Amino acid sequence: MLFVLPAQAQDQQRSIEDSTALISIQREHLVNEIARVESHLFELRKTYTEHHPDVLSLRNQLESLRAKLTALQKQQTPTATDLSKQIADIESHLVELRNIYTEHHPDVLSLREQLQRLRAQRRP
Repeated sequence: MLFVLPAQAQDQQRSIEDSTALISIQREHLVNEIARVESHLFELRKTYTEHHPDVLSLRNQLESLRAKLTALQKQQTPTATDLSKQIADIESHLVELRNIYTEHHPDVLSLREQLQRLRAQRRP
């Protein structure tokens, strides 16, 4: 079993937070781009048929953007299984640390905080 040291856990947490912020920015950009393409497609459909090359091109672009958004949303949301495994690993490590240190030791406190964050993520 791989145990994460508190300093490593904090680095991982920061990395996850940075990744989450980046994904949120990318998601917002995709949502805006989808809205722009949908609006343009709506306007084109007033003039052209569904088989017009410009309409077909925008429909393909829209499908591609929606696929990217779906993939990004899946990437952003850790599965319940992933969270449960992380929680179980930290709980196990916390038990080991409590056998060595007091409740007020920085390593114990750090793991408890990490555990709280993961449990909060798991809640709907």
